[in-house]
Amino acid sequence: MNTMADQRAFTRIPLVNSLTWQNMSGDQGAAKVQDVGRGGLGIQSNSYLRPGPMITLLFDDLEFESEPIELQALIAWCKPDGQRNDSFQIGLSWVHGEPRTLPTVNELFYSAIHQQCVSDHFVSN
Repeated sequence: MNTMADQRAFTRIPLVNSLTWQNMSGDQGAAKVQDVGRGGLGIQSNSYLRPGPMITLLFDDLEFESEPIELQALIAWCKPDGQRNDSFQIGLSWVHGEPRTLPTVNELFYSAIHQQCVSDHFVSN
């Protein structure tokens, strides 16, 4: 079976965080981050986001170079969450238009790795 995970060029790592998204029309909403990779991000939101457009993401409680992490991404896909009727699983791909994008994405990726290591440490002790 050809799944989204099979099509990814980069590994995804779970990341427990929340963010605020805003589309080009000014609509905004909240989402929970599910996983992050150098190619994109998986989120869960109560809003349907139509695939194609670009959105701006502002991550809660995460900073890079003393500034809140804000990135742009394209909505790759959006589907209903199989467990909840009022929720959607959304796949995003990074927009690499600014010099800060790659280092900022790397910081998110490293935050996820750190979070995973800390979690594993407490589970094993």
